[in-house]
Amino acid sequence: MVNLVSTQNIVHSQRHTIMISSTTNTTTYTCFICTILLCFFIHCCSSKDSIRTGEIINGTDYLESPGKKFQMGFFSLEMESERRYVGIWYAMDPKTVVWVANRDTPLPDSFGVLTITDDGYLKVLDRNRDVYFDSRKVEQCPLMILRGSSWKALKLYDTGNAVLMDIDSDAVIWESFLHPADTFLPGMKMQPDLTLTSWKNATDPNLGSFRFQQEKDQYAIWNTQNSIYHWKSGSGATSNFDPDPMFIGVYYLLLKSTQPPYRTTYSRLLMNHTGNIQYYSWTDHDKQWVLEWQMPKGACGKFSTWSPGNFSTCSCLSGFEPIVPGDTSAGCKRKYDLSCTDNDKLTSVPMIKVENPTILFLDLKNESHCKTVFFKNCSYRAYSYTPAKEAAFRSGRPNGTNGCWIWDSDLATLQANGTHNISIRVSLGTNSVLQRDNSERWAIELLDPDQSRREDTEGIGVPGYMAPEYALEGFFSIKSDVFSFGVVVLEIISGKKNTGSPQLRQNLSLLGYAWSLWKEDMPFEVMDQRLVESSNSIEVLKCIIVGLLCVQEDPGDRPSMTNVVLMLAGDIASLPNPKQPAFVARKTLSSSSSSSYKPDQTMTLPEGR
Repeated sequence: MVNLVSTQNIVHSQRHTIMISSTTNTTTYTCFICTILLCFFIHCCSSKDSIRTGEIINGTDYLESPGKKFQMGFFSLEMESERRYVGIWYAMDPKTVVWVANRDTPLPDSFGVLTITDDGYLKVLDRNRDVYFDSRKVEQCPLMILRGSSWKALKLYDTGNAVLMDIDSDAVIWESFLHPADTFLPGMKMQPDLTLTSWKNATDPNLGSFRFQQEKDQYAIWNTQNSIYHWKSGSGATSNFDPDPMFIGVYYLLLKSTQPPYRTTYSRLLMNHTGNIQYYSWTDHDKQWVLEWQMPKGACGKFSTWSPGNFSTCSCLSGFEPIVPGDTSAGCKRKYDLSCTDNDKLTSVPMIKVENPTILFLDLKNESHCKTVFFKNCSYRAYSYTPAKEAAFRSGRPNGTNGCWIWDSDLATLQANGTHNISIRVSLGTNSVLQRDNSERWAIELLDPDQSRREDTEGIGVPGYMAPEYALEGFFSIKSDVFSFGVVVLEIISGKKNTGSPQLRQNLSLLGYAWSLWKEDMPFEVMDQRLVESSNSIEVLKCIIVGLLCVQEDPGDRPSMTNVVLMLAGDIASLPNPKQPAFVARKTLSSSSSSSYKPDQTMTLPEGR
């Protein structure tokens, strides 16, 4: 019996051991399977593309779009590790954040969640359930849809758009594309009520000073700090005025083009905290962003431009003064209000890039005709004239037409390194006489210091140095200065005065004499014989050509002073042939004169000194 019991105990013990062993193996296998499933579940949670009502995204989780192009979750900036934001960024470049939810209310620590609350809104909450972002403030869907179902979902798409929707009705309640931060992505659509607002600085997503927006048929950057326009694109209808090939890419992007116009995987438009609107594209080969286009480039404030020879300091245009005394960073304003009378004149800015104009007149005879059209409308603020030859050169077509480009509102920015000469309407006030003849007095002082100190009792300006448009019509611009400079150059080369020199043949002025020798292929005959032995003939000929170019009859044909400097420093072979100067043959100019500045009646020009 004992043996049987003993045997039974042994058998039972063996069976118990087998059962324990079997149980242990099953438990181990089950734990192994659970561990795998748990890891898989955790991985899926950290990279899922959507959440539903009651689900959360915390500091370690994030949403990832189906194609793994964008991610959405919590982030902190390198220099501000304590402050936490909810944002959207590129999966391949997490440092490039394209949208921020709580940009002006960062979480103070890492204890926060992104969730859809029971009332159906997307919110960012801290540990105390204080709200740092609430989609209710910018909802797009009527409240009755919100109340129709308690189940909502937030999904991140491959476009970078985060969409909050009602699950039952599929109605879109809110989406990040309609509430952008500083970045515009393909698939978005620019419209008047949508703005891009810059970050405060490179490490602070808070609202900055610059806002990019659409205004009628153009785009603009508004400086919210100074309440002035920082830049305008101008009307697209006259974009041929100053075409910029890279703007085509931006143009398509802003028109909701889902495909970038260039062969690139990603592109974006950024309203930078520096005040520049910038277009970037991603290169897969180099794994980096390339700046393709930006505006403005080299711009000063309103009605100011770079100081001569100093591309770090801006100065106000003639007829303007700083809005803030002693500081041109905020731009400039007119010294005197426009009166729409004869006291309104023009100040010219050479070699400039500016927003596209709003009005275009074609086939006008010359710049004088353009100017006449301009002054007939008091609302016109600036104009630029492009001769047919120059228009043909810019367009690459064999034939061009004269272009008279007009702006009917004040210019927002004037940018350096452009190709246009812009004339801006100003009022010279009561000091117009003194301001207008400064250039002529400088010219006289250069040759005859005593003359400049004599009282000018015969009229405004000094005879012999006055440009024809000023002498006959009272129009004064920077091209009038160019004319005076050309006269001085020819006087220095010849050793003779422009008027009143009896040595000149056929009673010609110096301009007429130099022009007649030029047509006869004897330009060196105008040179002072005392310069023959000590001069360089090529340089003398260059000065003669430049002098004749400066005194051409039509202001539109005269070079700017910037171009004059380049001509004098450049190769003589690149110089164009001059056209006929003004006041060539006689001192009385009737209405039958070939001059493009034709007075209404016969006028007698002042005698030379």
